[in-house]
Amino acid sequence: MSSINPFFTMNYDQPLEYQFSHDSVFLARTVFDLVQSQKLPSAHVLDLCAGCGIIGLDFLFHLSNGNLPLPESIDFVEVQNIYFSYFKKNKNRLNLKIELQFLNLNYKDLLLQKNLKNKYDLIICNPPYFRKEQGKLSPSDFKNRCRFYLDADFQSLLVSIQYTLSETGMAYVLVRSLESHGINVEAEMRSFQKDLHIKKIDKIRATDLYEIKKN
Repeated sequence: MSSINPFFTMNYDQPLEYQFSHDSVFLARTVFDLVQSQKLPSAHVLDLCAGCGIIGLDFLFHLSNGNLPLPESIDFVEVQNIYFSYFKKNKNRLNLKIELQFLNLNYKDLLLQKNLKNKYDLIICNPPYFRKEQGKLSPSDFKNRCRFYLDADFQSLLVSIQYTLSETGMAYVLVRSLESHGINVEAEMRSFQKDLHIKKIDKIRATDLYEIKKN
């Protein structure tokens, strides 16, 4: 996929210290295309590792622009509360009459939320790409949490998806290959969660896109 975004949506407010890549907007467009072409259910949506809401809001933009039905609600789960003020500005700019909720949570804590069990028809996730031993950490904790798994690990991410995904739901997750670090990520994912069906379906720039559903 080209590194130039052919589907301009809107200018987003975001921290200057760490800004989203085109992976996020391409993911939103790709999931929109899948929902549109495959008639996937999307009444309740989760943007997991949401940052300032780029992916979920871009997804909503495409639905609205295409005159397609909007979800009843979208939840945005993000561990770093610094993003909330940016999310609020972006939500207000989009100005759609649906429930948009920012949940300042570590994704591993979703398992404590009984009301979220099996809730989501659609989960979209662009998580950190690296484990903390796989690169040089920045002096900025904020930047580090954007790039590395620090407060919870990759396995916990899959567990949270399994917990919150509905029985007929789909999750779409960007996962960076770690072959250069001697890790077969796809095999690792299957070993972590044997009750999930995990399939690589696309590549967005240099990152693999996985479709996840319950067996």
